Amino acid sequence: MNYPGAIKTEDATPTAGALLEVRDLHTHFVTDSGTVKAVNGVSFNIDPGERIAIVGESGSGKSAMAMSLLRLLAYPGKVVGARSTWPAATSTV
Repeated sequence: MNYPGAIKTEDATPTAGALLEVRDLHTHFVTDSGTVKAVNGVSFNIDPGERIAIVGESGSGKSAMAMSLLRLLAYPGKVVGARSTWPAATSTV
């Protein structure tokens, strides 16, 4: 479904006026017990005037996604792949 301001996944396509574009974000936590894939291929746009809400069950990766985008992810977390575009800047996380 397509709700105004909803997160767009998988089929998210870049838009010329997007305030934030995130493509294929992957965040992993490597522990002695194995690798936890907390965020697995998230893509979305936030366009001017849009409001979004990140919702999901406990442990679904909401905070890991936000901390990854802000580059505040604590050890042992690691962004293993992504491309994000912020206003007037493009970075590979």
